[in-house]
Amino acid sequence: MSVDPIKAARDIEARRADERLQHIRNLKSAIDSDEQIAELKSNAKRALNALPEQLSGPAKTALDALTTLRSAAHQQVNDARKAAVAGGWTPAELAELGLGKPARKRTTSTKQNPPSTTSSDAS
Repeated sequence: MSVDPIKAARDIEARRADERLQHIRNLKSAIDSDEQIAELKSNAKRALNALPEQLSGPAKTALDALTTLRSAAHQQVNDARKAAVAGGWTPAELAELGLGKPARKRTTSTKQNPPSTTSSDAS
């Protein structure tokens, strides 16, 4: 019994496609989890601000736990994104699918020591 090379090639390509799609599933799941944790953390911060002082201790502990969980979720997203790239996806393809790295937030820096004006600057 001989192997049909066309069928074998189709089977191989189908397996490769399934593996590539699994990377996308994993990344999407990690991003969704990260977003849910971010929302929980945001809600917890608002609740903490509304609590009386005597109840803030346990709430801060819960917020710290969410912060740790969020950090782990970020790492899971980064790992899933790296696995997707290693599995054949390009960063551009991931971005096209809406799974690219989010734009970095620009931070505004404040000058610690503004330049001093001297008498030669004033003229």
